[in-house]
Amino acid sequence: MSSSFLEDVEFIKLLIKSREACAKGNYIKALEITEDLIFVHKEDKDSWFLHIQEECFSQDVMLSRPCAMGFYNLAKQLGSVSYYKKCVEKSKQALAVTYPENTSPVARSMLQELKKDLEKEFKTLIRDAERKIAGAKISPLSSESKVWEPKKSLDLVKNEIQELRKYWMGLDIKIKRDFMNVSIAKLKSFVEGVYYREGRDVLEKVLTSAREERKWTFWMCKTKCLKKLSSAEECKNHLEQQHAADFKHASKKDLVQRIGKDWARKISVGAWEPVDAVAAVEMMKNRLADVKAFAPKNGWSKEWPLAADGDRSKLLKEIKLLLVSYCDHKILPSSIREWLMRFPAQYLGKLEVSEQSLIDSHLVETPQSICFLESHELNQILDFLKTIKCKRNDGTDLICRAVDSFLDHTRVKEKIDFDPQFSFLLLDRRLLKCKDVPFDDEGIINVFDPNVHYAKAPAQGDDIISWLTDYNSVDKIFPRPIREHNFGIWVAVLKAVQFTFRSLGTKYAKKFLVLDYDAALTVVENLCMSEDERRKNLQEDQWNRYASLLCDSCEERLSESSLTTNFFLWAVRDVLEGASHPTFDFPDLEDCMNLIRQCKSLSDDIALKSIHHLKSVVTHKVLLIDSKILLIDNSRITLLNNLTRLSAFDNRTYILRLLKPFLLSEIVNMESKAKSDAAEAYLLLVEEKTSQSKKKKNKSNKRNSTSMSSPLDKTVDHEPSVNLEPRASSPSLKIVKEDSMEPEGALASERDRLEISSNTGIQEEATKDDPDMRNMPGEDLLSEHLASAPGEAAARYNSALDMTLKALLNIKILKEDLMHNMQLFQNHLEEQVPSALQNLFTAFVSEVIKNEGVYSCLLSHLLVSVEEMFSMVYVEKLSDADAAEVVVAIFEFWHCWKYRERESLVTRLFTLEENERMSCINCRSKPNYPEQRSHGIVVAAESIRDLKCALGDIKFVDILKVTRMEYTMLCDIKSGGCGRTNIVHHIISRCPPIFTIVLEWEKNETEKEVSETTKALEWEIDISRMYDGLEPNTNYRLVSMVGCSEVEEEHICIAYEKNRWVNLRRESLVGEDIGNWKSVVRFCGEKKVRPEILFYEAARSMA
Repeated sequence: MSSSFLEDVEFIKLLIKSREACAKGNYIKALEITEDLIFVHKEDKDSWFLHIQEECFSQDVMLSRPCAMGFYNLAKQLGSVSYYKKCVEKSKQALAVTYPENTSPVARSMLQELKKDLEKEFKTLIRDAERKIAGAKISPLSSESKVWEPKKSLDLVKNEIQELRKYWMGLDIKIKRDFMNVSIAKLKSFVEGVYYREGRDVLEKVLTSAREERKWTFWMCKTKCLKKLSSAEECKNHLEQQHAADFKHASKKDLVQRIGKDWARKISVGAWEPVDAVAAVEMMKNRLADVKAFAPKNGWSKEWPLAADGDRSKLLKEIKLLLVSYCDHKILPSSIREWLMRFPAQYLGKLEVSEQSLIDSHLVETPQSICFLESHELNQILDFLKTIKCKRNDGTDLICRAVDSFLDHTRVKEKIDFDPQFSFLLLDRRLLKCKDVPFDDEGIINVFDPNVHYAKAPAQGDDIISWLTDYNSVDKIFPRPIREHNFGIWVAVLKAVQFTFRSLGTKYAKKFLVLDYDAALTVVENLCMSEDERRKNLQEDQWNRYASLLCDSCEERLSESSLTTNFFLWAVRDVLEGASHPTFDFPDLEDCMNLIRQCKSLSDDIALKSIHHLKSVVTHKVLLIDSKILLIDNSRITLLNNLTRLSAFDNRTYILRLLKPFLLSEIVNMESKAKSDAAEAYLLLVEEKTSQSKKKKNKSNKRNSTSMSSPLDKTVDHEPSVNLEPRASSPSLKIVKEDSMEPEGALASERDRLEISSNTGIQEEATKDDPDMRNMPGEDLLSEHLASAPGEAAARYNSALDMTLKALLNIKILKEDLMHNMQLFQNHLEEQVPSALQNLFTAFVSEVIKNEGVYSCLLSHLLVSVEEMFSMVYVEKLSDADAAEVVVAIFEFWHCWKYRERESLVTRLFTLEENERMSCINCRSKPNYPEQRSHGIVVAAESIRDLKCALGDIKFVDILKVTRMEYTMLCDIKSGGCGRTNIVHHIISRCPPIFTIVLEWEKNETEKEVSETTKALEWEIDISRMYDGLEPNTNYRLVSMVGCSEVEEEHICIAYEKNRWVNLRRESLVGEDIGNWKSVVRFCGEKKVRPEILFYEAARSMA
């Protein structure tokens, strides 16, 4: 049994560190550590211990304390009953926390210890909060949640600042403009004096980033991946695809679509007046040409005759108001529009108006057709529309207000630019005129000549002094790691985003459930309709009751164990019992059948009425689910946009944190020097007057000189208004750069083909199934097997098998095929399949293979099974084989995965069925050659390299095409030909889902030759350029490849996972990140990795 990560020494250290951070009140650091642990151990069975999510079966006790305390303090500040209640709820959750059955003893022990330590504190919180709630009944508190606003200080102006204002107002305009031109060298010297070397390093990194990217703003994912992103859209896509949730849509067609702008406009601008349907139908029947000539404006025509019907007019106005409201809230799905349009089609159909007439009359394109309906139909529509909800009380509005409030205090208004030499920072010249300037969220950096930039800048007022002493928009801690910037609220919004994705997944699952039930109801209805057709030719005494017919059909299907059968039985039971709503959870099918048998005598009228009622209910359920999905999707979009906003980081918050105290000290020094100079000038003036007075007669000997005192003689101490103490413990700022994850260009198609033999002669193995996968050993069995292998050759063979298997298991269509056909194959296998292969596919489909140790054990069993399946002589030969020969052995081994009615897995997915055609250019003979089967094509690496060097900018597909042109055939003389050599044309009629290319190497290539060969390969190929008979753009994409590294002397597998190429090591199925396709080429060159097998997957199967 594998040990829990809770026993790991490094984990325990981090847990202790998190506790210490909590004890010191540094909850952000504690949260950061916990989020990193969740990211690393999210697949572990004990990962529940780390989660703080309401939908989980437990809570993290350690972090519930600051959460509960936070709610208590927030309730106290706001006087909010709701937050006191949340405090009680969070505390009780922590006290009642449980663990799943498979939790390790270590997790249980740690949980009990934490609960014991914090039990007293939680009980005190619960008691105090409940007292506040009880007291609110007598003296009510606020029950509404409010966004906390920081208190504004009233003592913003000091005497020193007043003096600075006076000094600034008296300065010459040229001095003011020069003041805005900040020397970077002086700024660095100042920062180093205050924050030491650490602060200077951060400043230099920020300035370097600004100089290279010409932008102050960037986006960063604050999960453990810490990916730096260059735009809001890129950030939003990354967060949605990588960190939002596990929910994925089944296909694009399953997505609920909002009503289009065109229809929304038609709904809002229409008059919605009732139409005289009888007169209108008469026009369509007798004056269709005139009706066709109607010129509707925004879908509405004034030519239709109107009816003076107050009731219908009122109903139509109500319908319009609701539809307009739903359009404004973006919750009106296309399915409701289609449902609405079925009403006029059915109504006018009863009046013998054909579908073509409706099209010719433009009524299928406009909501005006609803105005033809009578009050009965309009009431049905209105009653349903009133059940749709416009709002969802999920806290999104509160989160948005909190985010807005937070960002309002961190957004930057001031532009900061550079001079051409990047030796000066140019402050926003608008600061010379006023303090209140618009926000500059883009943060674009411009380069200006300072003399020109400030030449005509007006300098009015003293608002710049207020700006220098205002620190609301800058980071108070410097240098703070970027990840810690708004980390708490960022994580909270991320959790909200993840919750909405899970909610979407739940709603879609419910919708699919209802649709399956609806499909079963349709089958029931069709059975009844088929009985109606049968009755036309029979006497009434030969008729079958609908109920009896449905019961017999259930009896026939009862032996089939499938979800479709279950839905059919549930639908029949609901119909015969007259259920008001569909039911999906009848556990015992035999009991269900007994109920159906009891209703065999039910009358046809009641059965039909029940079917129509259930169809209507199901339709309404689907439509309501669609509107709820759009409502949740609105929350998802809003929360994701807010999370993207919180992910933005503006380096100006760092720059301003340094600039403001620097500039403040500069202007204080300027003022002090001005006062000192004025005092010195005054003393010189006094001395001059004293000297002149001594020359006066009869006064010099009778009077002493008078010493005049001036305020300027006093020493002026200027204390900075901001704290400039260095922060010695903060880590330095890191600028992270990421390569583009998109592969460059369209990647080309394949080339020359040599057949890989597809020998299907497999010996039967009489082995028994293995025990449960959970009892399989881990890495030890594989290690022992490898240790027993004779020498280096065996190790290389095992390495090739290991990596080739991983490359195959990375193919999406392989997994999908196994998932869809697993049950059929297991029930109908024609020959006994080795248990090692069954265990491998079962673990692969169920994803048990990802659990620690399972893959290694499966690989070990596979090796043993291969030795038993083939003769030992062949195995010894295979131990020296390269990856190409290994993949052939795997294909032969997999051929047994088949049954009588279905081809083998290898034939369906990997086999290429090819015809070679030759048309003699001399005698016009066209001999027929038998179809050939292969698993892919083989091409010499040297040929690829030589053609690439010779032809220059040529695509990989064209290289393959050129090499295949070398294959020729003689016009067969024996069959009446002329013996001339002709080019062969290759034709395939069916594209294999997986296309394999094998590269042959001399195995003495230099690093340069390996790199040149790899550069010629491409990520996407179009095989229609290699084979005749295919549609253009039959594209395949590379999903994995196996290569042999001379540096590491073993095979490796490089696979495409989550928009990145990764190197899958032997020790784990988890990949080591390589990067984009350029990085793969560089990696292969540096490691001397010779790509040997390339697995391409049909692009349509990857969509």
